[in-house]
Amino acid sequence: MIRIYCTLSTNDPLDLTALSRNGPSYLPSPLSKRAGSRPKIMARKIPQRQVPGPIDPETKARLQTLVRDIASAHPDILEAKPSYSESKSADGLYAKKDISTLNPVARDWLLDHEIAHVHPVDNSLHVWLSEPDARAVIEAGWGQRFPLNFVNKGWIMVYAPRSMDELEVVERVVKAGVEWITGVEI
Repeated sequence: MIRIYCTLSTNDPLDLTALSRNGPSYLPSPLSKRAGSRPKIMARKIPQRQVPGPIDPETKARLQTLVRDIASAHPDILEAKPSYSESKSADGLYAKKDISTLNPVARDWLLDHEIAHVHPVDNSLHVWLSEPDARAVIEAGWGQRFPLNFVNKGWIMVYAPRSMDELEVVERVVKAGVEWITGVEI
C-alpha cells in the first residue's frame, strides 16, 4: 500500500511551503550554509537515500556511533534501540516515554518517540525537528523533507556529513531534534 502511495505522490522534498516559520527553534541562528551542491538522491521515494559520496573515515566512524553516544550522554531522557521507522536496520535515538517535559507530538503513530537514525549504507540521517528548524536545515542546504505527506512534516533527511566540521553541524541538528521532542536542553 505504501509503495502505491509513493508512486502516486508528487510531494517535492525541497518545497518549503508545507513547513511553518512559526514555532520554537532549537538550532543556532543562523545555520551555516552547506558547502557545494546538494547530493544526488536515489530515484525511489522509500527508502529515502542519497547516492553515497566520499566521507572522511574518522567522520564516518564517529557518525556511526552518534546515536548511541548521544543516548549514553543523556540516559535520563534518551535511549538507543533499533529504529522502527528504519525496519530495525539502524540504531534509533528515542525519547523516553515517561519524561515530564516530553513534547506531545512524540506520541506520533508512526514515529513513536523516535528522534533520529543514521543510515549505515549512505551515512545520511533522518531527524525529527520542529517545523522552523526543518525549514532552516533545508534552506541552508543540509537536507530535504521526507517525500510522503502522511509523515510528520518535521521528519527530514539530513545529508551525510563529509568531514568532521560538517559532522559538528549534523550533530547540532540531531541535538535540536532531541530538544524539540524531549523539551530538555542538551
